[in-house]
Amino acid sequence: MDFACGERMRQDHGEGAQHEQVTGAEQEIIGLIAEGLSNREIGHRLQIATHKIAIRVRRIAEKLGIRTRLEVAAYARRNGKARPRATVRPVADPEGPRG
Repeated sequence: MDFACGERMRQDHGEGAQHEQVTGAEQEIIGLIAEGLSNREIGHRLQIATHKIAIRVRRIAEKLGIRTRLEVAAYARRNGKARPRATVRPVADPEGPRG
């Protein structure tokens, strides 16, 4: 699905109105998807079977009127549901530069 099609779907389905139907548990899953976690990783973190996470992800997408995980992640970022990622800084080599 292209970006324009996804935008039309959100407009047709009223993304803001759809958001009201998303439960707290679903919002947590949305945030974890936005962090880039797989269904297996989400299931492990929430102590829920992987296949149940897959079902929940499909239901979330249906509620939001979208089709893909990428669109769920984009929704999370647009609506402030994504947690900020920690910035990883390289550690300086105590022995200095190599070369």
